[in-house]
Amino acid sequence: MKLQKLKEYCINKWKACETYPFGEIPICYKLNGKVFAQIYPNPEDYKITLKCTADAGQFYRQVYPGAVVRGYHCPPVQQPYWNTVFLDKIPEEEILNMIDQAYDTVLQSFSKKVQKQILDHLYSFCGDDCSVCPRYTAQTEAELERAAELWHRAGWRNRILPAEEMKCSGCSLDKECGFHLVECIKEHAVEKCNQCKEYPCAKIRDVLHKMEQSMERCREVCSADEFAVLKKAFFEKRDNLER
Repeated sequence: MKLQKLKEYCINKWKACETYPFGEIPICYKLNGKVFAQIYPNPEDYKITLKCTADAGQFYRQVYPGAVVRGYHCPPVQQPYWNTVFLDKIPEEEILNMIDQAYDTVLQSFSKKVQKQILDHLYSFCGDDCSVCPRYTAQTEAELERAAELWHRAGWRNRILPAEEMKCSGCSLDKECGFHLVECIKEHAVEKCNQCKEYPCAKIRDVLHKMEQSMERCREVCSADEFAVLKKAFFEKRDNLER
């Protein structure tokens, strides 16, 4: 299974984020701060370590002896709950199934309340999906620093901001809006723009126009992986504003 397809499959899991907490390797994929997959892309040692239940982990190790082993880098007490999979020895469909199970295992480790919060979208007034925004979901200083560099490259900031200034808790009626939508929502006594009788108004058309401009710039300056993340977060405003 090719690396790019593997990375795309992991990042396209709902609300997954790509992080590098240990340096360039492994490439980690998290759900709500918890890792479910770690990719080791070295062609000579091409593998992925995946979260699993103890029963599922043992099952795959028995079905694919030598090709699926206990998480080699994990402390002994954690090894039953992680499998390291050598990617050139396992059918692609089976790898995808194991990634699905790893994601579901992490999702189900949260309380029912948190699971609901994860499965729900979190839309801003202008149609951004904050729940998949790398700035909003960042939980470490390194992740905030990475987001700061990306924001600068995308043209959203005129310099690389310190990690502390990159922290974001999402939109609210108490915060200023660069598109002046908060004031407009208050004035028209609605909860979101599509409830207004004037929707879509000039402000919304301006939002969509600027989105198109930003999207074109990001296509030029971002990697394919970065653009895929930003697209989910910021470039699906038309659909999100209708929800």
